[in-house]
Amino acid sequence: MKRILLCTGTGCVSSGSRKVTAKLKEELEKRGVLNDFRIVNTGCHGFCEQGPIMIVEPEGVFYCRVAEE
Repeated sequence: MKRILLCTGTGCVSSGSRKVTAKLKEELEKRGVLNDFRIVNTGCHGFCEQGPIMIVEPEGVFYCRVAEE
């Protein structure tokens, strides 16, 4: 199972990380793959100015400034 780590630290929340989480769940469910992923809300990753931050594991892919769109 893949994990998607989404920052919910103060900076990322103010940049829209909660909206990103909701949209991500919606899209995964629409595609029928929601059960293949575990979405994990994390604390700050230390890159607040680059938020929202998302990391996909096990690949270790790092995304910054993730938008709801």
